[in-house]
Formats: sequence, structure tokens, C-alpha cells
Amino acid sequence: MTRSFLRYLLWEGLIEIKLDRVVPTIPHWRLQSIPRHLPWEDVQALIESVDVSTPIGLRDKAVLVLIATLGLRSQEVCKLCLDDIRWRDSQIRLTRTKGGREHVLPLPQEVGEAISEYLIHGRPKTKLPNVFLKHKAPQGPISSAGKIVRKHLLRARITAPSYGAHLLRHSLATEMVNQGVAIKQIADVLGHQSINTTAIYTKVDTNTLAEVALPFPGSGT
Repeated sequence: MTRSFLRYLLWEGLIEIKLDRVVPTIPHWRLQSIPRHLPWEDVQALIESVDVSTPIGLRDKAVLVLIATLGLRSQEVCKLCLDDIRWRDSQIRLTRTKGGREHVLPLPQEVGEAISEYLIHGRPKTKLPNVFLKHKAPQGPISSAGKIVRKHLLRARITAPSYGAHLLRHSLATEMVNQGVAIKQIADVLGHQSINTTAIYTKVDTNTLAEVALPFPGSGT
């Protein structure tokens, strides 16, 4: 902001020296932030809050379960096609990933049941290959899984640090860390090409951090 203001003053002719060049840069260290996530009980409450008596409700619950259980990105959910689900092998094969490489994930029972309920009882009859479709014209694949997450967070009145699909992805990773899952396994689930990307979640490992915490001065422990 300071640099922009100084450039504006220079452009207006109110100053003659390029002072923006002497404004020090604030360093932004890699992995300095903490992933924004929901407590796992709130994630479960979110999923349970969905009204599955309607086709849209069946779709939305399947989307939430898929992200919360397997950590898919919003666009991976939107681009998921029927052929990507290998029912006999209990696998989901993601070929349209952020890194452009195939990513194979297990198909847990909870995810399989939620998707099959939608396919059988909720999904519109169409030749479109995408699993999750719009239920209003024009027909086509959903454009954002994040909008579905946001809609149900607001309906369930769950206070969240953010309202997109990545919130559930971060919540899954955080829960796995706190359950003692190896960081390499978490990286594999999230589809990270480098384990360094996953290292940020070690900051939310409350169990391990509690073990290494130093005694508070004067506590006598």
C-alpha cells in the first residue's frame, strides 16, 4: 500500500523522487501460515445437516463426503467422470488433476454409498460423462464444489475461517495429522508432488506439539 501511494504521488507530480524504491520489503516466509480448518466434529455435523430428501441434497452430500474423506480439490470434483470410478477395484482414478498426472485413490464405503445414492436416485438422466451435474438449465457439470460447501456451512450456521472446498481439504489433512498418520501418506492422499507442500500441516499437530511444549515459567512443572 505504501509503495502504491508513493507511486501515485510521483505520477501526480507531488514528489520528484522515486521513494517507493526505499520502502523495505516485508518478508513472507514459506509455510509461515497455519492451514484454516474446521474441527472434525464440525465437518461431520456439516455432512449430517444436508437434507437428502431431494436430488440436489443427494448430490451435495456426495460432494461433501468426497472432499472431506479424500481431500479432492474443487475442480477435481467438478471434472470427475463416471469412468473415473472403478467400482470393482474400489478406486477413483483422477486424470484431470492440478499437476496433470493421474492420481489413484481408494474408494471408501462411505464415499461409494454417497455417490451411488446420488447416481441412482438423484442424478438427471443424461449422456454427459460428469458425475455431478447442475439440476437447473442449462444442463451441465457443476462449476464449483466450493459453492456447495459454502451453501451448507451457512445453512448449518457453522462458523468457519473460510467457506470454500479447500476448507474441508485442510480439515481432512489436519485430522489425519492429529490421528498420527505419516506425512508421506497424507501427501499421497492430497496428491502433493512434494512432501514439503504437506509439511505445513505439522503446525496443527496439537498432540505432538503438546509433548514438546516447555513448562510455563513459575508453573513448578
